[in-house]
Amino acid sequence: MHVLRRPSSSRLCTARTSRSAEILPQCCAARLFSTYVDSTDRKTAVSIMEDPADILQYFIQNSDMDAPTLETTLRCLGRIAIRNGARQMESITADERFHRLLGTIGSRLEEANGRLLAMLATAMAYFRNPGGELLELVHKLGDVVMRRENAFNPRNLSSLALAFSTMGHRDPNLIEFIRVEAVKYMQDFRPNDLHVIMDAYRRWGVYNRELADMLVERMTDEIDRYTSKDVIMTLHVLSQVGLARGFLLRRLATLAFENLGDFDTRQLVTLFYSLSRLRFLSTQNCDDLIDALKIRDLDPKSINLDCMAIAQILFSLETAGYTENPAIIQCLVDAYQHKITEGKATVSLLGKVDMAHALCFYNLKGTQPLLEKTLQDIFAGQVTRNRLLHTKLWEVIGALEVEQKGMRVDIPVQWRAACDETDRLEQDKTETSRVHSEVVLVLDNLKGKYALSVLRNQRAGYYRVDLYDEETKIAIDLDTVNRPVGRLLKHRHMSLQGYRPVSLDYWMWRRCRSEEDQTLFLKQLLTRPLVDAGRLDASALPSADRPQQQQQPAKTAFTDSAFVQSDDERRLTESESEDRMSM
Repeated sequence: MHVLRRPSSSRLCTARTSRSAEILPQCCAARLFSTYVDSTDRKTAVSIMEDPADILQYFIQNSDMDAPTLETTLRCLGRIAIRNGARQMESITADERFHRLLGTIGSRLEEANGRLLAMLATAMAYFRNPGGELLELVHKLGDVVMRRENAFNPRNLSSLALAFSTMGHRDPNLIEFIRVEAVKYMQDFRPNDLHVIMDAYRRWGVYNRELADMLVERMTDEIDRYTSKDVIMTLHVLSQVGLARGFLLRRLATLAFENLGDFDTRQLVTLFYSLSRLRFLSTQNCDDLIDALKIRDLDPKSINLDCMAIAQILFSLETAGYTENPAIIQCLVDAYQHKITEGKATVSLLGKVDMAHALCFYNLKGTQPLLEKTLQDIFAGQVTRNRLLHTKLWEVIGALEVEQKGMRVDIPVQWRAACDETDRLEQDKTETSRVHSEVVLVLDNLKGKYALSVLRNQRAGYYRVDLYDEETKIAIDLDTVNRPVGRLLKHRHMSLQGYRPVSLDYWMWRRCRSEEDQTLFLKQLLTRPLVDAGRLDASALPSADRPQQQQQPAKTAFTDSAFVQSDDERRLTESESEDRMSM
């Protein structure tokens, strides 16, 4: 895999310094050198301190620090606060000396150049959810940035965007300023800058079609310069945004699987997680990733993965519909349980929800105690505002209602209400989805025994579905890339409740290049449930015509050569990404 190499500028810088020293009078050169050494010494002194109290006291004793040294001081405090947790963060932000530091930085913003402003924004971003004087400083910094047109290079601009979005600063004028500047310098963006800008706008919850098109086009142009980190981070951001650009994804996935040996363990897990969410994994891809992670035929105690990674792998395998090797699944579950039992593992709430979802899907013998313990840990905490967790947890609650009725888990009313509300909001978005409207249009044109009277966004038992026909109890769900979970667990539950669920895979739908192809594809998907409903005779179901994609929606997505981006696909995927960004 090609690795970016930055050209060295040390010789150029040395020549400039020497020339400056020749031109300046000796006394001025000595003064400048003294100032430079003093600033460097102070930054070095701050950087080696580990106690926030020592750093703040050093600032008080050296209140004449220049702006770069103030930035280093704030950055070091932020890093220590992130490393030591919320209590340390509160201690730092409550210190009077910290407020004096913020005031001093605010008074020096006007004299800072573009690079220093970007570094200050990044340093402030260590303090998540800023308030009080720190929030005022963030607003002031934003105002200063908007007055510096053409002052930021692509790297500084992407750093600013990510920092402000991380802090939750959503000034529309600032967001527009960064968009305009990004469009100006788009041809100078490196691969890292591209996915950082895209991630920043995702965090802001803003989708701009022009900017998204330019970023994707630039990513495609620069793909031969991607490093292993660029590939992983780009796929991660695309999966978070839910941006369905098949041509770019196929090139990225091809590049990744041709160079699996260049990724470390954490990157492989992220690759697994991202591609599964994009519905871009085949069974062979799953096997390749399992081999690259070296978890095949291993003793569970010897698996060198943390619990978060194991949970993500299991959830990825579930989303890809991987059931070919139950021994791998059992090995991963045993490894997770072993680490939890030893008490050496710390699992985030997202990891616990992913693990619970995978346990419900695979429903392995002997895993009920682990599922109970995981759910008890989840419901013991406060209800979060993370809709991604709610969406996944709604299906886990569904498993308790339909399959795991004997489970000794009390679901708090607050958790149930939050998950139900999130599911309703997510389902309401399908009302304005163009791909859903396109499917409805084709369904309305079906004649004869295939004709259905579908209604959009209906309740079918415990779940809400995209399209529902009351007479046949056929429930159609579109498995789009902007959904964080697949349809397999949900549809298993619906089958147990007497419904006839049908999963329409997004990538298979995009392969249909005409209305005739779409009609034929829908008929293939509907044949089995219509036979079960008694409307069609069993002779209408030859094995060659059975829609295998319904059970394995992403079997051939990655390797299929049909992902040549057409104008129709571009328009449709833009609308899908717009739905995702509205989250």
